[in-house]
Amino acid sequence: MVEPMHCTLYPQMCLFRPSISQNMLTITHIKTGNSIDLPLEPNLMGLETDTIRVLGSETTAWKMPTYITEFFTQEFGFHVVMFYIGQNRRKILGESLNPMNAVNRASSWIGSWFNSAPKFEEDPLSFSDHAQFLIISESSLSELRKRAEEKGNIKNYDDQYGVANDARGFYEETKLRPNIVLTGPMMPWEEDFWGTLLFVSNEGPIRMYMTGNCCRCRALDIDYSKGTHVENNKAVLKLLMKDRRVDTGNKYSPVFGRYGFTELDNAGHIISVGDLVQIEHTKTERDVHDWPKTSFASNAA
Repeated sequence: MVEPMHCTLYPQMCLFRPSISQNMLTITHIKTGNSIDLPLEPNLMGLETDTIRVLGSETTAWKMPTYITEFFTQEFGFHVVMFYIGQNRRKILGESLNPMNAVNRASSWIGSWFNSAPKFEEDPLSFSDHAQFLIISESSLSELRKRAEEKGNIKNYDDQYGVANDARGFYEETKLRPNIVLTGPMMPWEEDFWGTLLFVSNEGPIRMYMTGNCCRCRALDIDYSKGTHVENNKAVLKLLMKDRRVDTGNKYSPVFGRYGFTELDNAGHIISVGDLVQIEHTKTERDVHDWPKTSFASNAA
């Protein structure tokens, strides 16, 4: 059994910068300047496998060749192994995050949309924590930036690449790690009640079912230029503690963002910057987190 690394416990992970060119993934350490090229689809012939557990949900993955282990071990300063998940997947634990349950809860309005019930992957998770997608809104991000500016909590040079930034209080959306950021006329935290979103893409409509809240941890307060957590008096997480601990299933962690899943028929379709998004359905109550408690990061994004 192999236990994964999370940036909350290993903030030095944030010193690595990935880039993709054609069929290669290049990972560069911004302090040492050392880099390694990895094939996006490695040859798995002869590679060992092992069981990987992420937040209590297990899968099997392939152990990458020795030269990759040696690179990361050298950069971290302790033994580190990279695994490739390929087409293997992990199960959703608990009931609330399961997209099929989201459909069942919406049975009163779903019937008019489909001739048959939507289908989802039986085990839909790769190495992502709780869901396929994490969605945030620009309005909520602006509210967080406003709080950070008022409290002076963000150091001017602390952006994702360690480059100086003149905007006091500026907080990068990359630290929230969303897959998609929605902009438009909406109130901060409005996304707490989203039920379904419809993306109008060039390939046709893509419906996304919002199934849970993203409950936040100290990963929000990593200085990406140093690979360490910021000082407590510069932390952003605490700015959300007063009014964003709104998930009764995870009452000690503030909520920022929503988890979502798309239907199996949408696999391979593309959502692009600038696509129109319709909020098709909203809920009267927030979802309640029920993923079983595991180790440090049972609540972490």
